[in-house]
Amino acid sequence: MIRDHRKLHRKLINNLLRSFRKPYRKWIRSRIRDHRKRMAAVSRVYALILS
Repeated sequence: MIRDHRKLHRKLINNLLRSFRKPYRKWIRSRIRDHRKRMAAVSRVYALILS
């Protein structure tokens, strides 16, 4: 279950990153190097999608 969720997260984020402009993508990549920051970014993305 957890692994599937992680795959889903990764897929979702990869799709979002692909649709972002390159400078923004670079900024996000540098931002989410740390795992904790990455998880925070994931929850932020979900909050944006759900709102």
